[in-house]
Amino acid sequence: MARIDLTEIEKGDACDLTVVNNMVSAITSGHNNIDGQNVRRGGIDERNFANNAATIRPGSSIIFSCDTVTSSIAAASQPTTPVTVTPTSSATKHVVTGPYRYRPAGPEFDRLIVKLSLALSGAGGSTGDRVFTFQLASSVDWDGNVVNIASATWTPIPVTKREIGVFQGYPTEASLTISHRVVIPHPPAADSVYFGLFVHNAGSSGAGAAVTIDHINFYAISYHR
Repeated sequence: MARIDLTEIEKGDACDLTVVNNMVSAITSGHNNIDGQNVRRGGIDERNFANNAATIRPGSSIIFSCDTVTSSIAAASQPTTPVTVTPTSSATKHVVTGPYRYRPAGPEFDRLIVKLSLALSGAGGSTGDRVFTFQLASSVDWDGNVVNIASATWTPIPVTKREIGVFQGYPTEASLTISHRVVIPHPPAADSVYFGLFVHNAGSSGAGAAVTIDHINFYAISYHR
């Protein structure tokens, strides 16, 4: 693997332009030794040091944030739509955020980082313990109308999968945080991307087990490469 060696000014060096110029030359030419072996994906090759680099939340997007008084989540099967909660003094709604523009390639880059944080409480069932799965999914064909949310295509984001166990006879209080840089395989670009939170429990044991989302904050930010 190529190495990057820099000539630095050290104690005892002559105080003249030659020493300074040697150091500057080493810095300006050091990039010649950078290759695929010593640069990781997501490292310096994914960063933008230009003045116009930005991390923003698109103005058209919706941040989902609320304290909730919600019915318990106890569905045993994989849901087809994002989970619903009932915010205080508000109607029941799906946990979704969007729309966002997704542009993984130039000339205008708009990449996304989706972030979710929530607090929950729960209790195990009368017959045993149960594991609840929390996972994010994306949709590029939902129009934002709740009437059409079930007919939209929601694609799970595998690396966002988190599991929380609730145990028989013990109350559970937990927090959950997900932060993920989004890579959408298809299509290569989209003008309207939504993200949703899916929750279900696994297995048939733990009858009566349930979790309640007490607080949630869910949004995405856009950054330029």
